[in-house]
Amino acid sequence: MRVKKIIATLWSLFLLAAVSMSHNFVLAQGTPIRVEAIENISSQHHHLHDRVPFKTVTDLWVDDRVMIPAGTVVEAVITKLKRSGAWDQDGELEVTFSSITASDGRILAMTGTLAKRGGKPNFLIRYSLGGVFVKGKAAVIQAGEQAEVQIAADTPVHIAAKSETDSVNKEK
Repeated sequence: MRVKKIIATLWSLFLLAAVSMSHNFVLAQGTPIRVEAIENISSQHHHLHDRVPFKTVTDLWVDDRVMIPAGTVVEAVITKLKRSGAWDQDGELEVTFSSITASDGRILAMTGTLAKRGGKPNFLIRYSLGGVFVKGKAAVIQAGEQAEVQIAADTPVHIAAKSETDSVNKEK
């Protein structure tokens, strides 16, 4: 019984020491995160307010820990959409990013947009009588196309000491 009590006391002291070695940081507003489209997004095939998937391109590191791993799915929303039309009217498309889930499960606010236009209008066709038969080009964000988004506000981050995370992982 006495041995169990000593072991329990030592374990408590070990965990207390590990917690005291943890660090608090602030993930600064404006910290950039590169994202890329997972699939093609088109002004002809999507609708306003559709959710479209993107993923992070690289890891976001904080104090030797991955806060947001590469490949983390980021949802974006189509906030502007104009379909292409007659008279060489090109389509327009804009997606807006609002949040991302960190590796610890917290949702971090972010800002950023990606806008596309179908192409340059052909002045001679647009304003000729034949222009009614010429349709403009759809705006398309190709799969793999990248954008840079930013953390929206200063965000406190608690980074556990390596021994703390190792002891938690061993218990699982």
